[in-house]
Amino acid sequence: MKKLNYNIFTQNQDLYTGMLSDIEKAEKSVFLETYIFQNDKVGTRFKDILKEKAKQGLEVKVLLDGIGTFGNSEYFEDLKKAGVQLKFFREFK
Repeated sequence: MKKLNYNIFTQNQDLYTGMLSDIEKAEKSVFLETYIFQNDKVGTRFKDILKEKAKQGLEVKVLLDGIGTFGNSEYFEDLKKAGVQLKFFREFK
C-alpha cells in the first residue's frame, strides 16, 4: 500500500506556496477545487501556472464556487482559451 503524506497549514501564504509548488511539479494533470478565485496577486499566480500547465498538454480542471467567484466571468476567459476546463457549482442563473 502506498504511503500518503499530509501537510497541515495554519497560514494562508504557506498553503498557497505549497499548492503552487505541487501544481508546478504536476506531470499529467491538475485538479483544483476552490471557493474564491480573485483577480489579485495570489489569484494571478494560480491563473498563470494553470494556463502554463494546460499549454504544456496537462489535463487541467478547476471547480469553482459560483458565489465566491460571482462577477468575475471575464477573468476566467483566458484560462478557458489556454485549455483549462472550468466548472462552477452554485452558479447564479
